[in-house]
Amino acid sequence: MRASRVGNVMYETTNWTAVLEKNGKKTQYKGVLLKVMTTSADGKWHTTAHTWNAEENE
Repeated sequence: MRASRVGNVMYETTNWTAVLEKNGKKTQYKGVLLKVMTTSADGKWHTTAHTWNAEENE
């Protein structure tokens, strides 16, 4: 995981993996997650964007 802050904007990126088991067959997936947060006038952090992708790991 990596996170960085510039002023009132913070972003986080991370690589993820998961395994799906169906009918005795295991398939591994991987992807990247991106989350962007900003602070409001009261100083609280709010998620403004959250997206991810996935692909089968061969």
